[in-house]
Amino acid sequence: MATQKERRRATRRRLLDTARELFAIEGIEDTSTEAVLEAAGTSRGAMYHHFASRDDLVAAVYEEVAAEAVDRARDRLDRDAAPLERLVAGSLAWLDEASRPEVARILVEDGPAALGWERCRQIEERYSLGAITTELRTAAQAGAMELDSADVTARLLSAALAEAVLVMTHAQDRDRAANRRAVEAVVRSLLSGLATNAPTA
Repeated sequence: MATQKERRRATRRRLLDTARELFAIEGIEDTSTEAVLEAAGTSRGAMYHHFASRDDLVAAVYEEVAAEAVDRARDRLDRDAAPLERLVAGSLAWLDEASRPEVARILVEDGPAALGWERCRQIEERYSLGAITTELRTAAQAGAMELDSADVTARLLSAALAEAVLVMTHAQDRDRAANRRAVEAVVRSLLSGLATNAPTA
């Protein structure tokens, strides 16, 4: 027989899974708390035991999706690659993961509007933005890049990648491959321009 702790853990997991599925299909703003509770087969009181508010439930789903996207992107990286190439590959791997319809809708399309810029930024600092910042600093410390500010560069690159996700997810099927090649060319150009051996004007 399951213990109370196990039942609570199962309820929290069910709420997260249900909310995530509905957010991906219906959108965050168009998914009511009642819809989540009904689909999860649980009560409002049970939800508030785990999440202080609907926003906290949304944030928990957002954070879980953000963490998974970064983990999958990292799994695709060559640990022995040169710092600059690793940064390019990591950026493109995250782009591919974040361009999945479910992920894109929660992380890029709906999440920021639902949670607000500041809360999303706090979460992303632990995941994609944090990973980009770390890789930039690693490349700079290895002498592969010259940066005035890794933090500012990471934010600009993160914003560019988020826009690239929208380009990818809203493209017609026939345009996706071409758009992906164009995005890769831009990412490589941007990061190569920061390389220590980049040509100067």
